Amino acid sequence: MSTRACCSFFVKDVRTFYRAIATYTICALVCYLVYSVFQTTVPRPDLVGHDPLTRLVAYIYHRDQPFNCFPSIHCFSSYMVFRMLASSSFKTRRSLTLVGIGSGLIILSTQFIKQHVLLDLVAAIALVELALPAVMLAERWLAREVPVAERSYYSS
Repeated sequence: MSTRACCSFFVKDVRTFYRAIATYTICALVCYLVYSVFQTTVPRPDLVGHDPLTRLVAYIYHRDQPFNCFPSIHCFSSYMVFRMLASSSFKTRRSLTLVGIGSGLIILSTQFIKQHVLLDLVAAIALVELALPAVMLAERWLAREVPVAERSYYSS
C-alpha cells in the first residue's frame, strides 16, 4: 500500500511525494536504530486447526518473525500514508475514507493477529507525528530565500 500511495503522490503532488519519502526514511531509520539497541519480541499463541485462515496466520507468522516490534513499521507506514493524504492538496472525501479504512485495517490486523502490542502501535503513530513536522521544518529551512550577498563567495 505504501509504495502505490507514494507513487500516486508523485504523480499528483511532487512536494507531498518528497515529504512522504523523507518521513518514511526518517521513521525507518529510527525504527532500525531502536531495533539495534532495544530488541523486542511479541509472544504468539499456538495455532490450532488446519482451516484456511489458520494456515494464513501460520504463513504470516513464518514470514514475519516476532522480533523488531517496537515501533511497528507496519503501523507507521500505514498511518503515514493516511496522514500524507490528509495533508495533501488532492485528497477527496472518498480517497481519504478508503485510505483511512485500509490503513486502519492494517493497523488493527497487527493487533488481532498478535504481530504487535498496543505500545508498538502508539509509538509508530507518535514517530510519524514527530518526523513529519521535522521534515516540514527542514523543507521550509531549505526553501528559505538567501540574499545574494550571503551566497556569493566574493562578497566583501
